[in-house]
Amino acid sequence: MKYAKFLIALMMSFSAYALTQVVPHWTQDYQYELIFRCEQGEQALCQNLCLNETECRVTENFCHNCAGTDLYLRSLFSEMGATYRSTGQKVPLEEFARFVKSGNFITLNSKSIYNFVDSYDSMNLRMRFQTLCGYQDNYPLVFLETDASRFPGKVRYVICQNDNLEVFSMTSGSQTTP
Repeated sequence: MKYAKFLIALMMSFSAYALTQVVPHWTQDYQYELIFRCEQGEQALCQNLCLNETECRVTENFCHNCAGTDLYLRSLFSEMGATYRSTGQKVPLEEFARFVKSGNFITLNSKSIYNFVDSYDSMNLRMRFQTLCGYQDNYPLVFLETDASRFPGKVRYVICQNDNLEVFSMTSGSQTTP
């Protein structure tokens, strides 16, 4: 009986301190947006993004030349986790929020519409992305910079959502971008 009460109290404490989440989402108007849900004790990210402590919706702008036939994007999907990898260095949420607020980004994961390298959400592709977070997250989200003309550029960040939301910087072995 003592253990049952302890387990119930433990589960309730975890639910009271739910974690910040980033959820990619398609709207009814065919807009791709990221929903940032910031929970108790972790409102700094949402506060920095939209001055709301609990939730922010950020529309991801379209990308020029992002069809899967683009050689740079084909390379990204083919080499994710090998040539393109996490540095393991955490990025301050304030820095990441500034980047997102700029609107000059696109996101990639194994469910990306820009993927023409592998099957949609294939296990092979998903595993390449999972290596970025040490296989602790099923759907890491990679952020690419876009230029003023909305063309894809440098791979900047990866969000890993396992026990807590962490943002890491990214690197590529060749350090080249289109």
